[in-house]
Amino acid sequence: MASKIRDYDPDGFIVYVTVRDDMIPDTLSAMTTPTGFISKTNMFDKAKFVPEVQRVLQVVKKRLGMLQQSAEPTLTIRSGALLLTLKLKDIIYCEKEHGLRTTRIVTTTQSYVVHKNLNTIKEQLTAMHFFNEFQSYALNLDHVITVDFNKGVISMDNHDHLTFSRGTIKKLRAYYQTQG
Repeated sequence: MASKIRDYDPDGFIVYVTVRDDMIPDTLSAMTTPTGFISKTNMFDKAKFVPEVQRVLQVVKKRLGMLQQSAEPTLTIRSGALLLTLKLKDIIYCEKEHGLRTTRIVTTTQSYVVHKNLNTIKEQLTAMHFFNEFQSYALNLDHVITVDFNKGVISMDNHDHLTFSRGTIKKLRAYYQTQG
């Protein structure tokens, strides 16, 4: 089960609570990088059990502190059973799925469809160079290769070509003119 958790969250905290202390070497060799082990044999002995739990919580607290200090800006989305954390620099663009309350997030490695309103996602896209003025898109300007303002086509570095109306593309032209 822990290896499945690692597939979804490679940085998550896994704590084994077990009565089988003899399984600890096998658990370590499974390469799931456990945060700690708590023995159930001491579960009804507060004097032994509480310190075990506190030690594991201290490790979690310390690691969270280190992550927060060195963390790159991220987008975190909870959509159903999915918890998605993406580095902002890896997001190429986000696109509203028409007719649905879903958004497609395109990254440098893959794309995700999440059950979230695009405007809710845009609220977290304030760092880096995100252009959030389009109604149906949020663009990471670091991934824009070319903009053809006459045709309304934006070419992204993943080879996607996004097409916009003249009225919509004017918003991006105005942004670039104020930055220039």
